[in-house]
Amino acid sequence: MIKLSALCPIVFGMPDYSTGINREYVQRFASSDSIYIQLHGDAGEVIDVEVLECKSGATASHRAGEYAMASGGSVYECVLKPIAGVYRMSVKCREVCLQSGFVEITDDERMLRHLMKVEYGFSKNGNLFNTRFVEDGGGLYRFCFRVEGGFLADSDTYGLSNEFFRNQMQEPEQLYQFPYVKSRLTVGSATGVPGWVGTLLNAILCCEDVLIDGIPYVRSESSVPERVNGS
Repeated sequence: MIKLSALCPIVFGMPDYSTGINREYVQRFASSDSIYIQLHGDAGEVIDVEVLECKSGATASHRAGEYAMASGGSVYECVLKPIAGVYRMSVKCREVCLQSGFVEITDDERMLRHLMKVEYGFSKNGNLFNTRFVEDGGGLYRFCFRVEGGFLADSDTYGLSNEFFRNQMQEPEQLYQFPYVKSRLTVGSATGVPGWVGTLLNAILCCEDVLIDGIPYVRSESSVPERVNGS
């Protein structure tokens, strides 16, 4: 049995568009990005990731590496760095075959300017998602995901976390104070994004280490992505 990591930046198992209107979403990455595809399953599985270049029809197959997890089972990982082009990817294990939607790799800075880069990871492999972020030599790495979005101008609000206690003279003394800023993150464009983007971002914000365009952020208390319907 294999299961894709909830933090995998590529979505697999796309809906069937053989009938109805095709509004398939195209994921985009920069050619400098490393795309980590990870699955969790029983030890000893053989998993291949097949990459199809849509224009030429050329295919390449990559065998996923296996890494034993202390929590049980194994993580299977494949790291892709395709050149510029449009691709579809398939994960194959025994009779299971999961296919991605279209994935565009681009060097076009004008296109990338409209995408925010989200990098995320954990400091140890024994995390709640059974996902590998620590290499065998102890080095850490982050997954990368890009999506249309950013922080709304003039949406910042300011807050302060502090705590006091009273001494024997009943005089208030401050133990600590920490100022912070809340920023509203908006994802999508006029054409919107699929619902799975919200699911992925909700999982990403559970990570210990989250960077958005190179700046660290944390989730504000128990906030979760909210769907906004266009008019």
